[in-house]
Amino acid sequence: MKRIIAFALLLSTAAIADTNTIVLKNDKVLRELKFDGHVWRTTRFARADGSDELKVNSDEFKIVMMDGRELTANDYTQVELPKVEHRDPDCRPCGPDDLLQIEYRLRDASPLQTNKPEIVFLIYSAMTGEAWLRKQILLRSMNCSFVIDRMESERLSTSEPAKRGGGGEPVFVGDRWFFGMEHPAGYS
Repeated sequence: MKRIIAFALLLSTAAIADTNTIVLKNDKVLRELKFDGHVWRTTRFARADGSDELKVNSDEFKIVMMDGRELTANDYTQVELPKVEHRDPDCRPCGPDDLLQIEYRLRDASPLQTNKPEIVFLIYSAMTGEAWLRKQILLRSMNCSFVIDRMESERLSTSEPAKRGGGGEPVFVGDRWFFGMEHPAGYS
């Protein structure tokens, strides 16, 4: 029963082409995610009507621990079906219209795997009227503390040419897309 309810929630906010594809979009842009059996990976961005497509290969994120260990989506697996939270459209300063939340847990969470984030929440949002999409990452551990050195919140590659980037600068892709952080100290 839980599975049916979760998909009913998703259908009301994000188009599902099949049980392995989610399309999160607003009135201007979209992000398509496909399930690989363990995690949801972004496969493309496009305008809301599907035009101006940018195909990508995504690891979704990369966490670098203080001791140099690296974690990507490959180290995690989905806990349950993605959830959607509906926001009040009359309360725009409060946040986006819809939030898509996916929870992941470490695949190997044995006692030997300490000082790592055991749980990763990816939160995607699409606000009506904005020409961009947002992504947030929350890290948690139930049994231990951890310290990270840095994190790549949008880790992807594409065959399109990219330029610029650096401290506080966005990366422009194919002269029609840009990716950036909402923090001036971010590095792209």
